[in-house]
Amino acid sequence: MFGRYNKSKSQKEGEFKAEEATLEGFNIKLSTTPYKNQFDAAGGLKPSLGGYHAWQSKDMVNWVHHGPVSESFSKWVTTAEYVDGKMYLYYDFPNDQDPHLYIDEDLTDGIPGRIWVWLLTTLPMGRTVP
Repeated sequence: MFGRYNKSKSQKEGEFKAEEATLEGFNIKLSTTPYKNQFDAAGGLKPSLGGYHAWQSKDMVNWVHHGPVSESFSKWVTTAEYVDGKMYLYYDFPNDQDPHLYIDEDLTDGIPGRIWVWLLTTLPMGRTVP
């Protein structure tokens, strides 16, 4: 799942102290958060970049935060697809006429994937090709 992320007030003010945690079905290092059913993986400890973040759940109750998958300029996502081990995140910047694409092969590292930009060329009779 992809979604925005904000730190809690206690995290921002330094009052909350994370502890190591384990969660059934996850064989990775996890940390607690101020929220009972939310855990941070290593990528989730990286600073937010203002865009979308990757989340994972095995039971739809407990959630693991894997960190940023996009940056603030790409926060207007139109489509997200996961195909053959790669995440394709389509966004428009600065408007609907300028499509862009992130391709990310590791949603757990907290680092957005490569950005692909393509230009549309107008052909006769209004048809376009990338």
